[in-house]
Amino acid sequence: MNVDFSPRRGTRRVTGVLLLVTLVATAGAGWVAYDEPTTLTIGLACTLLSVTLAISGARAGASTMELSTRGGQLEVRRGSRREIFDLTSRYTQIEVVGAPGRRGWKVLLGRFGRDPLVIDSSVVDPRTFTEALQRYRRD
Repeated sequence: MNVDFSPRRGTRRVTGVLLLVTLVATAGAGWVAYDEPTTLTIGLACTLLSVTLAISGARAGASTMELSTRGGQLEVRRGSRREIFDLTSRYTQIEVVGAPGRRGWKVLLGRFGRDPLVIDSSVVDPRTFTEALQRYRRD
């Protein structure tokens, strides 16, 4: 059974709104600093510019993880990267920590020679993903 899990984009939305708010505040503070160049107004404008740049960098670096299952294989796409995990193989290390819907729930997928891939509730709906895993894994 093929399943496409809808990606959660809440973090990207929040950072987008924060970016918009800080961008407007930075523009306002920049205008005030231009109009009345005191140490306070210039310092505030520079501080807001730094915060805006930091939020912009965080938003740019936070790529959405897309998951889908096809014929017993889990495909994970993040930006231009793609990884495939065979859910039917007993050699694929899968560890479910916690219960779906509870705080701390996550799935660790083992990767040879690298840290495990962590999938948590910020990436996918826990119940739907756990049900899909249980279709292929009975251990």
